[in-house]
Amino acid sequence: MTSTSCNELARELLDRCLAGRPPAELPPALLDEPGGPALFGILVEGLADRFEPRLCDMYARLFAQAVAQVAENVDPASLVARYERVRRPRPISGEPHRVFVLSRVTLGADVAVTSVLLAAAKQRFPRAEIVFVGRARITSCSPETRASATRRSPTGGAACASGWPSGARSKRCWPHRIRW
Repeated sequence: MTSTSCNELARELLDRCLAGRPPAELPPALLDEPGGPALFGILVEGLADRFEPRLCDMYARLFAQAVAQVAENVDPASLVARYERVRRPRPISGEPHRVFVLSRVTLGADVAVTSVLLAAAKQRFPRAEIVFVGRARITSCSPETRASATRRSPTGGAACASGWPSGARSKRCWPHRIRW
């Protein structure tokens, strides 16, 4: 299958999802290596970047199939069940010392979503250290974080800039400490 037809297939699936008619199964063509860019660049980003709650369950069901395709002994239904279990908000008791906020990966999503979460975490947990896990770039985009300090990777480079730091021994994102 050519990348053009994978792109067309991914666009068709995205249109079906947006219309409320997601497929029961992810097409095998998008799970093969040539389909990867279309799967992520069109379908995954198309669902996730809209920040619409109605698309979350569709994304979870479809992406569970993708994960099960590449990971041994993984059942898509068990992944969906886990997603449904962990996504429910639960009350927090006590005062944490440290709160981690995960990057949404893209700069636009970090500005639109993650910066709001950082501010909310600081408001809800005023005595906690708020740790942003992701690239340092958000610190220059948000007035609240502009003067923040960032942690460097062991190799001296910016943490997780353009993937894993060059020369890093493990694929670990080094958190960026956000201070107000």
